[in-house]
Amino acid sequence: MLQKRNRQGDKKSMSVRYNYKIFDFSFSLDSDSSKAVRLFDLVYKNFRQKNGSSSSVSFGIVSNKERDKPPHLKIEEKKYPFHSFSDIESQCFKLVTDEIYKKVNSHFLIHGGGVVFQNKGVMVCGDSGTGKTSLILKLLSSGFKFLSDEVMPLDKKTGKMVPFPRSVGLRPEAQSLLGKGFSLFKELEFVNIPGHKYFGNPSLLKSERACKPVFPDYFIYLTSPDEGTNGEIDIDVISEGKREDFLHSLEEIGGLRIIDSTRKGNYVYSGVRIQRNATVIKNYLETCGRFKSVIVHTEKKKERGLKFSQKPQIRPLSSQDIGLFLLRQSKENIVEYNRYEYKSIGAYWLNLYKILNIEKMKGFEVRVGYMENMIGLIQNLMR
Repeated sequence: MLQKRNRQGDKKSMSVRYNYKIFDFSFSLDSDSSKAVRLFDLVYKNFRQKNGSSSSVSFGIVSNKERDKPPHLKIEEKKYPFHSFSDIESQCFKLVTDEIYKKVNSHFLIHGGGVVFQNKGVMVCGDSGTGKTSLILKLLSSGFKFLSDEVMPLDKKTGKMVPFPRSVGLRPEAQSLLGKGFSLFKELEFVNIPGHKYFGNPSLLKSERACKPVFPDYFIYLTSPDEGTNGEIDIDVISEGKREDFLHSLEEIGGLRIIDSTRKGNYVYSGVRIQRNATVIKNYLETCGRFKSVIVHTEKKKERGLKFSQKPQIRPLSSQDIGLFLLRQSKENIVEYNRYEYKSIGAYWLNLYKILNIEKMKGFEVRVGYMENMIGLIQNLMR
């Protein structure tokens, strides 16, 4: 790591450079501010390489501390602006990880976690806020072994789930759900960055809780009790400022509102709120598809966390359901989907379906509820 004080001698703002390697992709992360990359390095510190390691791509984070221009991520000659001047850590983390997931070729990267019970692999997926991490840690305290949290890698050659030592992220409000879950760690090392999750280093998990690569035998998809019914979805959109016709087209969609819009330099930062309705969502996606050359970045805002205060429900999934859910949770295609590039999805889906032998997997959709009841449901499925 290289560190330098700025001209004013401020110790908190230093240039920094880290090298990382995630499977077959090596890269460096450079920034004019150590704070900008703090969250990323906390989560991915187990992937850090020595400074002398070679890197195929360099990611540059420019925070623009003087605030004369929007902060941005620079990859070669391309610039990806942040949503705002505030919360640079989160924006850096999101943009860098999106780019990384697109460049890993050796593994499928699924948004979810993985555990093992009696040499049988279990993938736990679901949208943000449905309790994936809490459920995984509770399963560990019930005899399961740990593979990963948040990102579940699947080897494209073997079809096996492989360990992924990304730090375990836990929302503060979820701690009360864990009970003895914290005792799974050799020492209590949950680091908190204000405004973010608590992060625990998976390398500190007790050795008997870790395991080797294993085939995915079970697929669990967590959904909220009111999934797909009422409510609204908030989306942040960055577009080129010279094309106002994009925003005008959005305003013409029924069930959609632009709740805020700010111009900064050559870009327009907009907050879009759409009804959770299939027709409205379709119209929104079609509009974005027509203006894909104008859109620089788009991201769904995280929804409020769930309260696990209802009885959980479970239903079996067909092999086709499992395949479609996995496609939806693919880190690579989530990125492509957000950029409205559909051409590779069909081939990707067929390849995923074939390598994982999905027809032999057992899948279940679980509408979340009392955590102890959910543990009991999953344990019964494994017997």
